[in-house]
Amino acid sequence: MNVEEADSTPLCRLCQKPGSLCESHILPNLAYKETIDPSGHPRMIVVSAVAGNPAVDKSKQTGFTEALLCKTCEGVFSRWETYAANKLWNFPLPAPIQNQITLCDLDYPKFKLFLLSLIWSEHFA
Repeated sequence: MNVEEADSTPLCRLCQKPGSLCESHILPNLAYKETIDPSGHPRMIVVSAVAGNPAVDKSKQTGFTEALLCKTCEGVFSRWETYAANKLWNFPLPAPIQNQITLCDLDYPKFKLFLLSLIWSEHFA
């Protein structure tokens, strides 16, 4: 690989190694659970106002993505997202007490890493 090729190879935003990048979700799919239209082929419904007129875009399959992570780093984040999705989607939410919900029976280190994975890219923006 010559110097010009090395300069144009994208870097993983987490490990900083050059290589092919995945289309990483900005937020995991569980954040879009209520906005996905499950009828037929699932598509996210994006509604925006253009000059005061609402516009509906059903071209998105899932949440927003960006070429950010290599396959290895994507796999690390995916493991934490899967854990959180399985817990949060199937978790019976108790009634809030003084605007607070307590979640029990979570693996705190895994859940903490999931939460941190949501904000890590802010550093690279």
